[in-house]
Amino acid sequence: GFGPPRLLYVTDGGVKDCTAVVQLMQRRCSKILLVLAASDPHDDLGVLRSTMQVATSRKLGSFYDPEDPRRDIEILLDRFKCDKEMTFLHIGIVYGWDVLGTGKSPHGDLFVVKMRLPPSKRGQEVQPPLEEAEIRSGQPWRRCRGGRWEGMKREDLGPFGCCDC
Repeated sequence: GFGPPRLLYVTDGGVKDCTAVVQLMQRRCSKILLVLAASDPHDDLGVLRSTMQVATSRKLGSFYDPEDPRRDIEILLDRFKCDKEMTFLHIGIVYGWDVLGTGKSPHGDLFVVKMRLPPSKRGQEVQPPLEEAEIRSGQPWRRCRGGRWEGMKREDLGPFGCCDC
């Protein structure tokens, strides 16, 4: 089966790359999870696009669509903008800048989760956070009645991420 990684880098971004993807690409991480919390109400993915531009300008690697590596990565980013039901992006990374075409460059995967609510999830009630006792017991989730979660819908939680409050 799949086990946890031996080493996990948890980082926040820097001055030129607020996502920390460039720093993780310098380490040639095989799997990168980016939780994109930047203000982006129209899903233009400007922060992600500029991060990818920094990485390619430094020749750390290039990006591709794992579903069809022949397809330009911009098409995948545009598809995410148009398809509001997409809950994440999977982007392939080819590390290095193999100008000789040896084909020996290592690959990685970038998974991007953006702070947006798919239309099909609107109107669903917010579930209260799990408490430690529920997690430890392994018992199925029990609905709490009353309190601050009563009647709250997912869209009531707000559109803003960590740096936009």
